Amino acid sequence: MRAASAEHLALLLTAVPGRPLKQLQLSPVEEARAHRNGGALLARLHAAGDLSGSRRAEAEQALQAAADGAEGHLAAAGDRLTSPEHKLVRQLAEELRNLPPLSLAYIHGDAWDRNLMWSTARQQAGWIDFERSRAATAVQDFVLMACSTWTDRPDLRAACLQGYGRNLTVEEQHALTCLAAIDAVSCLVWGPTLDDPHVTARGQRTLDRLMAGVFA
Repeated sequence: MRAASAEHLALLLTAVPGRPLKQLQLSPVEEARAHRNGGALLARLHAAGDLSGSRRAEAEQALQAAADGAEGHLAAAGDRLTSPEHKLVRQLAEELRNLPPLSLAYIHGDAWDRNLMWSTARQQAGWIDFERSRAATAVQDFVLMACSTWTDRPDLRAACLQGYGRNLTVEEQHALTCLAAIDAVSCLVWGPTLDDPHVTARGQRTLDRLMAGVFA
């Protein structure tokens, strides 16, 4: 961003080179390089945000807010989930409330392949679509990738976290599991509502992995 005017509701932005990873056919090595760069950029974003005052309060309540939303998603999903699935999601939402304080950050909020640009010519990554950016816990920026890209590509998870500069803590990994359950139910609500089979499939697959105890 080069300039902004609240009065005119205007932003002056530079173009981000490249194309979204979702649209590219890359070798596994180059995919890993793109995710490593993407992780490094998330680390810079997480370290750059101003988390004072109301933003810090928002970040500190982020996991509580996510847990609070679980019951509404479950009610809307209804019999799209079995009784054991309802029970598991409620259990994980409750566990989310009881986690110790986690690392806070100003997050991208929609970080996954469709919003990660990669320029093959420049070997350069860039994140786009920041409309869901907010103060939250840092681990919340990894939920979408954990429920999609990383499912079949642990090498891309490793590359992203290598670029990020650290692995998730035990508590963050558990938070990721809890948040994935809430994301899954949300997908099973919005996928059918929007007639989007890809979103529905993502939710069901995440839920199946959680029920099987293989989500990681």
